[in-house]
Amino acid sequence: MFQSVRAEPRLLLCCAVLLALAAGCSGDGVAPQDELPALTAEQAATQAGFLAAAFARLAPEMVGYEPAAFPRVEQDDPATMYLYVFSGDMLSGEVTLEFRREGLPVAYDADPDWVRMFTGSGQSIRVTIPGSDIPLVILCDFVADPLTASSAVINGTGSLAAGHYFHPFELTDVTVGLTGYPGGGTLVFTTDDYVVTVAYSGGETAALTVGEIVFLVDLPSGELLPWGAIPATAGGVDW
Repeated sequence: MFQSVRAEPRLLLCCAVLLALAAGCSGDGVAPQDELPALTAEQAATQAGFLAAAFARLAPEMVGYEPAAFPRVEQDDPATMYLYVFSGDMLSGEVTLEFRREGLPVAYDADPDWVRMFTGSGQSIRVTIPGSDIPLVILCDFVADPLTASSAVINGTGSLAAGHYFHPFELTDVTVGLTGYPGGGTLVFTTDDYVVTVAYSGGETAALTVGEIVFLVDLPSGELLPWGAIPATAGGVDW
């Protein structure tokens, strides 16, 4: 039977990262992954919740590209490679986007049916947690296929770094539009001991399952809520 658990996400994440930093301070250099204290189920869920919120905020940018927001990247084929710079209250950093139509590279305004968003060399997406100075860093490689002028289906992989913790995640058939929240699909975040699954459903919350524990993720903030709770931000945020 599923359990509903109340959590303090900032506290859980702070504890996890402080433990990681403490482990890394012993000895020379950065401690290897297997020397870090294992994350609890709640700590793994907390990291996955902030990751789910960050993806919900960045995903529409794969659909709603604009020329002013996408300077060309001076690479081998600058006409089809573009830079996107995030600058907001939650996300900062940059990614590269590549557009195609029928398998061939095209410019952003040439009716592409496919777009790839990825962190190239030296690129990353930094996530700022409201009320905390602990940074999270995302590396990603996402593909939207099919892509239309108003929607996309996104699959891909990536990783989340929190302190010395570094864990992978995978997106499967996540549907997004120009605005709002992902309408379906899953994000699976994997730690050494837990698999955390976030199921998007189009609303401001998403179901998050880790083992037999079920939370709601408040997507505007990334905070975990007990199952069945109504988030304080309901109706108040429109990305």
